[in-house]
Amino acid sequence: RLLVICLREEVVPDPDVMCTLSDCRQKEYLTWWGQWILFTATGVFPDRAKVISATTRKELLDSLRGLGEDASPLPSPPRRIGALQSVTTQSATLTEGGARFLHIERERALQTFQVFKQQAIPGFTHLFDGEVTDIVMLRVRFGQSGFRTLDHRRRLHPRAKYYLNLHPSLPLKKVEIDMGKFSLSQLLSVLKQARHSFNEGMLEWGRTNLPLIDELFEICRKDPVIAKKVRAIYEPL
Repeated sequence: RLLVICLREEVVPDPDVMCTLSDCRQKEYLTWWGQWILFTATGVFPDRAKVISATTRKELLDSLRGLGEDASPLPSPPRRIGALQSVTTQSATLTEGGARFLHIERERALQTFQVFKQQAIPGFTHLFDGEVTDIVMLRVRFGQSGFRTLDHRRRLHPRAKYYLNLHPSLPLKKVEIDMGKFSLSQLLSVLKQARHSFNEGMLEWGRTNLPLIDELFEICRKDPVIAKKVRAIYEPL
């Protein structure tokens, strides 16, 4: 039981998100989880030499092999092991403290849900029949729910009245930037006060200040020093 729980922590650090996507309670979700692990692990065996030489979680999963008709190990892991590899997070391991922030894990949960959708387990397919709508994505990413739009059939626009905010239960200091007095020194000072690294702080700022990202890019066009600093997170922004 402990090993299954540890694996669940590795793949789905925030089970509440998966319950939101599957519209179910944790007991039902964990029942499916146990069946999925059983389905994934049945009929596979570790390649001893590869296990000994493995230094990462990915290499450990790569060491698993199915058996051919002559009972000899197949040259590569089964497809279901590849599915497990694709949803194993890149965050810190449990012995290193696990995922520090759930924002990234919630974002990964959207891709994980699609992978699980393709892993049909009899009796549980209803958990992955739902569509990932705009409202669901807002709930997963930002903890937003319960607000109304003028027309529920329209896609939510990022510049709509309801901006995307951090979940109120997260005790994080927001990064607030005065765009009228924007300078690199002011920016670094704000990030230092909020105890954020540059990349982490700017991405967090971008998530909660979508309408200002264009202003930041305009500043970058005029200031090559700031542009060089922002270049590493241009695509995510």
